[in-house]
Amino acid sequence: MYVGAEEIASYITALPYLAGWLSNVTSGITSQWLRQKGYVSHMTAYRIFNGIAALGPAVSLIIITQVGCDSVSIIILFTITLLFNGSYFGGSILGVMDLGVNFAGTMSGISGTITGITGIIAPTIVGAVTNYHQTISAWTTVFYISSAMSALPYLSYIFFGSVQEQPWNKLKVDKSNSDLNDEIMVVD
Repeated sequence: MYVGAEEIASYITALPYLAGWLSNVTSGITSQWLRQKGYVSHMTAYRIFNGIAALGPAVSLIIITQVGCDSVSIIILFTITLLFNGSYFGGSILGVMDLGVNFAGTMSGISGTITGITGIIAPTIVGAVTNYHQTISAWTTVFYISSAMSALPYLSYIFFGSVQEQPWNKLKVDKSNSDLNDEIMVVD
């Protein structure tokens, strides 16, 4: 059986995504295990995993700027980047359930929308920085910007993150309307 260069390239380019998937699956389980065993508190676990997910890629992206055009090193670093990035599933992704389980879907949707906006902004920034000058210097700037965009949300989580159930999550049942068969949930 002959394996061509295209097939090898496809396997190699899939490595970062495989690493990200592996991290997605294991980080949530590991975070919960650490908490259940009492090794760390909720907030500490979430801060650790968010730190890995935000700062790990930030550092990896900076290192990428230092390796030049060594494609093997870059693929390894991108793999490490997505491996770190998957740790969000042990941090803030789980934290949504602690804040308000009744609105977890809504909060995840809002968070996903905000995160998705970077998918619109990032190509615009890359285009502005690299337009008409595809140089290592221009791409280094792109990677530094990406590194900062990875690390900054972690700082806000450190200062403003919480695992306490929010008051707006507490629903009250209104049984005053006897004409309805269903109970009406009222948010305070």
